[in-house]
Amino acid sequence: MISFHLTVSSVFVFLLVIVSVLVWRRFRMHRPQYTPLQTGFAADIEHGMTSSTFDLHRNLVEGDPREGLDDAAVTKIRGIMKQKQVSFDQARVEYIKEIMRGNNIDASGMPLDAKAVTRL
Repeated sequence: MISFHLTVSSVFVFLLVIVSVLVWRRFRMHRPQYTPLQTGFAADIEHGMTSSTFDLHRNLVEGDPREGLDDAAVTKIRGIMKQKQVSFDQARVEYIKEIMRGNNIDASGMPLDAKAVTRL
């Protein structure tokens, strides 16, 4: 016959485990349900990254498989919108001009590099 020797510490540990499990189950049950954040074009639309001249709704309707707009570009465009108090379309123009300047291209699209061949 097996005999169990219960000590105060073993009873305490047992009760602590039982209480922990009950508390965990209670809080797990009352936790708010997880709602996934929108991603892709839906999130871009929600954040104002669409207009009549840059229509992302069409991408959603047509089931565009891409993941949405480039996160770095969206961040910069939102910064331009906030800093200069301009519309999404105007911020896109400013962003593209900035990219072009960084690539040594003027506003008309002509390269500023003297070595560039523009006519044959």
